[in-house]
Amino acid sequence: MGPIKYVNRYYRLLHEAKDLVYFNTIIKDSDLAIGIDIESCTDSLMALCRQELIRVRRELENYILLHPDFQSSFQPVDLFPGAPLISCQMAEAASMAGVGPMAAVAGAFAQTLGEKLYSNTRSYC
Repeated sequence: MGPIKYVNRYYRLLHEAKDLVYFNTIIKDSDLAIGIDIESCTDSLMALCRQELIRVRRELENYILLHPDFQSSFQPVDLFPGAPLISCQMAEAASMAGVGPMAAVAGAFAQTLGEKLYSNTRSYC
């Protein structure tokens, strides 16, 4: 399989607010557009986003190695004992919707990074 071709995500232009700084964090096929208030946006916060995305991707990838059906199932799946939090969140959302857990990957990543950002910026507010 060759490199992933860039896709212009024109819909991202629809949510640009003037009081936010936007940047992309891309790891493998995870491509997040993140908006942060101007006062909180620093190089270290952008680096934190990248590190957090690397961390949750690694947790998910390692879990999929142990439980390949987690990645390929179109139906909810039972979790193995000791599943990482990201997998638990995805499995719960998938169960409610009656779909496979990977249908929830984008939302789970967004929530996880949003919570990390919130916990690191609220001290500035």
